[in-house]
Amino acid sequence: MMAEDWMAPKVDAERDVMVKRARTARLIVICGYVLMTFSFTGVIVLPCFDLPFRRLTNLTDRDRPLPLQTYYFYDTDKSPQFELTFLIQAATIFFAAITYTSVDAFLGLAILHICGQLENFRRRLSSLASRKDFDCALRNSVIAHLRLIRFPQILITIV
Repeated sequence: MMAEDWMAPKVDAERDVMVKRARTARLIVICGYVLMTFSFTGVIVLPCFDLPFRRLTNLTDRDRPLPLQTYYFYDTDKSPQFELTFLIQAATIFFAAITYTSVDAFLGLAILHICGQLENFRRRLSSLASRKDFDCALRNSVIAHLRLIRFPQILITIV
């Protein structure tokens, strides 16, 4: 539905509203991924250089701390076990962060898209009475309104 909204012919004011909302969504996505990169660096990369991000006071911390603090059923201080556990934890944290940030970015984009469409719809309604083809414009407005109502319902079923 978003692609259809971008492809539909619109006046310059409507296009400007949609571009403004898209830029805002893009900025939110960039900020989310930058924050995710800093978090990943602090949790995964810095401990590789013996600069742990968390406070090491728990009994589960041994000679070589891992990013995720928990009880392990094997000795994590030995060389191959430590590196494999560290690599698995780093990959898990990375994929979880990507998934979390991507879902948030998509939902933010969808909300901003709906806001832009509602703003465009409000502009169309305000100029509805002065149009010559009132019946056709009213029919198109009702169709657009029903479409805007269905869009969040479709998003809820997807997510």
